[in-house]
Amino acid sequence: MSERNDITGHEPDIEVVDYLYGEMTPEHRAAFERRLQDEPALKAEVARLQALKIRLDGLPSSEPPPELVERVLAEAHAACRRRERQETGWLDRLAESLRWLVRPQAGIALAAMLVVAVGIYMAREAKQPTRPGTPEQAREEMRPLPSKPADEPSAVVPALPGMAEKGAEQGDAGVATAVAEGQPEGKKEGKKEGKREGVGAGFAPVREDASGADLHRKAAGDMGKDGKAEQAAAEAPAA
Repeated sequence: MSERNDITGHEPDIEVVDYLYGEMTPEHRAAFERRLQDEPALKAEVARLQALKIRLDGLPSSEPPPELVERVLAEAHAACRRRERQETGWLDRLAESLRWLVRPQAGIALAAMLVVAVGIYMAREAKQPTRPGTPEQAREEMRPLPSKPADEPSAVVPALPGMAEKGAEQGDAGVATAVAEGQPEGKKEGKKEGKREGVGAGFAPVREDASGADLHRKAAGDMGKDGKAEQAAAEAPAA
């Protein structure tokens, strides 16, 4: 071992301090004493540090202020955290920060907070009035319903039951009378067609005036008058 390592190196100094303060194991102390016999420089270093120790031991001892102790401890902890961050990756740091979630106390507290938050939200929603989804829906709901229009009166009066049969019977009676009196066949056919046209004229569309019953009676009266006029016209040549 060189003189530099024996006298001024870091390891020899630590060994000398451990030897002077009695912090070596018996085996290590015995090996160090053998080195003192073989290395004069190491023996001189031990003598120098031993004299310095004696002078330091003679000084009165004093306790450091609490502020100094706290500052030294804080700096030591910060240095340890910096070293840990350099040695570990971001996954390890994330796992370390989320490690508190796996604790039972943290899980119970988180569940309680979630239940309280859901209860508050549901209570607020229950107090709010129901509102329509869109302005268009609101306007549709407020719009009044249209009133049902009244049924328009019919422009054509339906034919009364039996009116067509009655007109046909009157026309046939007129034709039979004309044949009995000796009218020509062509004239008889013309009279028959005229009768049927007269019967059909009774079903011309009429407007409603006051009520449906009055219109029916009016149509029936007109049809009767037309039938009588046709019958009189058919009997006139015979007279």
